[in-house]
Amino acid sequence: MSSFTATTALKNTAKGISPIKIWAIAVFIIATIPLTLPVIGKGISTEQGWHKSKFEHAGLVREYRYFIPSNYIENLPVVVLLHGGTQSMKKLFSRKAGASKQWPTLAEKENFVLLVPNGTNPKTQKGSGNKQNWNDCRIPVKGKRFGVVANDVGFISELIDWSSKKLHTDTNQVFVTGASNGGMMSYRLAMELPEKITAVAAFIANLPVDSECKAKNIPIPIMIFNGTKDPFMPWSGGEIKGDGGKVVSTQKTVDFWLANNHSDRANKTHQTFPDLSKKDKSKITGGCYAPTRNANSAKTCFYQVNGGGHVTPSIKHDTPRWLQKRLIGWQNKDLESADFAWSFFLEVKTPAE
Repeated sequence: MSSFTATTALKNTAKGISPIKIWAIAVFIIATIPLTLPVIGKGISTEQGWHKSKFEHAGLVREYRYFIPSNYIENLPVVVLLHGGTQSMKKLFSRKAGASKQWPTLAEKENFVLLVPNGTNPKTQKGSGNKQNWNDCRIPVKGKRFGVVANDVGFISELIDWSSKKLHTDTNQVFVTGASNGGMMSYRLAMELPEKITAVAAFIANLPVDSECKAKNIPIPIMIFNGTKDPFMPWSGGEIKGDGGKVVSTQKTVDFWLANNHSDRANKTHQTFPDLSKKDKSKITGGCYAPTRNANSAKTCFYQVNGGGHVTPSIKHDTPRWLQKRLIGWQNKDLESADFAWSFFLEVKTPAE
């Protein structure tokens, strides 16, 4: 019953009836009017679309956004999307952001909750702003881009708990993905928070030479996607462009996860991708190493973008061509990274019998 109909009915009913009876009728009518805004918990809305919130963690105010699909129900999967260095939870979806713009569309289509936390600024060490970084496994150095000292593992752990308690998301379907600094932070979470994370997809990211991370050595399904001509995150290892510290090679990064996951190096599936674009100067090759028969094992997938730069592949969302040519290298146009990562998450969410 609409509010107009309820009001009209109350006025018509009120003629010749005592005030007490009128009050009782009013209470009954109001109780039967359906809510137009679904809410779970105090101040937590599950209305479709974007929401922004914050809480204090370890003495620092941390910010985050979350996207609710229109067909929201309880026990939905959740994807934690991590921005790159000098970026933010807002810039991930700006007009020129590229592949990351696909995630809200995918969340709506596939019906999952999208959590997008904000890092901290390495100069101010504050959680608000648009030039944020993550405290990945690189040892923080004051004055450097990787000088963030915030407890980001603790922050994201609390955010996952918040999502479970307030949005009633499925704790058995918590997926993490990110690119560049966000990819390196994804590695850290896989090492130090594997008990809360179902699987990880890391793009254009290697492990640091000098690492402060303490891996729990718990297998976790992981997908790695790197470009062979990345001018920032060197394929063969070395200094990250812009005085970003040293990283090991992509091969050594993959080897670390193969060992951590006890994946079967002799059992690799190879996947071929059609070269949809002749203008992107790149092709994708790769595949997955299956888990061993040992229960303490997980799948490790590795894809190389031959000729690809420091940019996530996308068919629908272009990174400006001038930026590719002058600074970051070529963007592959043969697949949609978000869709591909989500397919991987669906494959590994339930362990094979």
